[in-house]
Amino acid sequence: VLLYVMVCGCFPFRDDHDIVWGQLFFWRQVSPECQHLISWCLGKHPLDRANLEDIWRHPWVWG
Repeated sequence: VLLYVMVCGCFPFRDDHDIVWGQLFFWRQVSPECQHLISWCLGKHPLDRANLEDIWRHPWVWG
């Protein structure tokens, strides 16, 4: 959530319903790599989310 706020300037979800059912929307200026990382971190299923090592190795971090 913090990375989304830093990149987009607002929170990704308005309420609990959005957390479960909402979609992420990105500004056009947000690179596909950054969108991928944020989407991966905010996945609906905890086991599908990026862990710290995944984040550290992500191309956007090193780009």
